[in-house]
Amino acid sequence: MPFIDKEARARYRAEYYRKNRESILKYAKEYREAHPEEVAATKKRIYHERYKTDPAYKERAAEYQRQRFAANPERVKAIEKRCYEAHKEARIAYNKARSKTPERLARDAVNRAVRVGKLPRASAYACACGKAAREYHHHNGYARDHWLDVVAVCAKCHKEHHA
Repeated sequence: MPFIDKEARARYRAEYYRKNRESILKYAKEYREAHPEEVAATKKRIYHERYKTDPAYKERAAEYQRQRFAANPERVKAIEKRCYEAHKEARIAYNKARSKTPERLARDAVNRAVRVGKLPRASAYACACGKAAREYHHHNGYARDHWLDVVAVCAKCHKEHHA
C-alpha cells in the first residue's frame, strides 16, 4: 500500500498493531524462544550502538552502574577482581608484545612529536595521488634515528608501496 507521507504510514502501522497485537506478540515470543542467540546478539548490538551515539542513554547506563555498585559494592568488587585475575596473563602478554615492537615505538614517537608541535599534522600534507593524507603511514626506518623520518601518505598509496 503506497503512502503519501510518513505520518500516514505511522498511523497505518499503529492501527495494524492495535488490531493484531495478540498475534504479533505471540509470533515475537515464538521467535525469541526459537532464536535466543540471535536475539541476544541483536540486543547487544543495539545497546552498543545506542551507547556510542546517544548521550542521554550513556548517562542512564552510567547511572545504572553507579546504583548497582552502591547497592552491592562487595559483589561488584569480587567480580572485578575475579575478571582481573582471570585475564592477568593475557593482559601482561598483550602489553609486553604491544609496547616493545620497534613499529609501536616509532608510531608513538611520531604521535608525541605531533602532539608537542615538532611535526605538523599529517592532514597538512597531500599524498602523491592528490588525496589528503590522514596519518603518517610510511616510516623510512624503525631504528631510533629514523623514528621521525616519516612520509604522510594515504592508506591506499601506503599499501601499494609495500605490495
